[in-house]
Amino acid sequence: MIKLTLTGDVALSGIISGFSETELSERINLREVTGGGAFVINLEAPVADEGMKSDKSRGVKLHSNAHTLDAFLKHNPVAAVTLANNHSLDYGHEGVRGTIGILDANNIPHTGAGYLKKHLDPAIFSINGIVHALLGYVHPETNPHTEDGLFLNIYDRNDIVAAIEATRAIAERVILSLHWGRDYSAYPMGWQIEDAHAFIDAGADIVAGHHPHVVQPFEKYRGKYIFYSLGSTVFGDFLLRGRLRALPLKTKRAFVPLFADLHTDPSFCATRELKGNRLVAVQSDVRRWSGRVMKRTFLRNRSRAAGSILNFKEIVIDRLYDILFGYYRNPVRDIFNREAIRNALTILRKRG
Repeated sequence: MIKLTLTGDVALSGIISGFSETELSERINLREVTGGGAFVINLEAPVADEGMKSDKSRGVKLHSNAHTLDAFLKHNPVAAVTLANNHSLDYGHEGVRGTIGILDANNIPHTGAGYLKKHLDPAIFSINGIVHALLGYVHPETNPHTEDGLFLNIYDRNDIVAAIEATRAIAERVILSLHWGRDYSAYPMGWQIEDAHAFIDAGADIVAGHHPHVVQPFEKYRGKYIFYSLGSTVFGDFLLRGRLRALPLKTKRAFVPLFADLHTDPSFCATRELKGNRLVAVQSDVRRWSGRVMKRTFLRNRSRAAGSILNFKEIVIDRLYDILFGYYRNPVRDIFNREAIRNALTILRKRG
């Protein structure tokens, strides 16, 4: 029995794009780490050669290289890919064509973005004799880059409901992948919970969210699972001013649910990225953790006072902790580092 396994963000960017095939196999082996057999992933970081220009004027631009993506797909059993995220179009037509070309060459169904309108159609694949369909959408609040002549599935509740209902006619299981939510927050917002329930009501068998870079809780609604954010499963560290850096420390933890069938309860594997983007499994009671955070989510969304306390913790305390004790930092040195002290004072003044 092949297990269908869902991941969060997979960005083969930064230092990962320079990994050899051997390094990639040793450091990012999804099957070995999680025990999964068929992965559905949100693929960020389009293929782009060195020197390729981007029309994206603001924000971070993510990219990988063709060799890295091809090697990753050959070493990891990927069932389907969604490209509906805020970075898929970062390098325009060339980036999209290169990415889709490699996916097609490896016979990987994909959806969510492309240079043809048909690239927005559901990605169809079979596991254990059951036909699955993957739908992917990106919320406009994630600020996705767009470009004339390219297509991107933009989040609209009514459109998604209609797409789910139509897809039920061609697939036995419908997976809805959503790139949404607030960066670095462990809590889904009230509108996300309402919309996710509506999508299950419309016929989705599962909702898999990502984008905030951190894990958020999940719930079971009408017998179906809703994962508000699976976190960043793989996200390339990077060089900044000659030093190796990473996103905040809390972005280095994720979890993957493994399903024998989407109509049964999954098992879970909690993961962590060590320095240098080495993916490992860690011990964690994912269900118990999710239950606690989901209770805080409901409290946060119903109480302004509780929301203020939890927001202060995420916006101020978490950021101060990362400035002093971040992934590639020496605490003793950085406590007395002028840049770290200046950043800390700036955060405190903004909240004052």
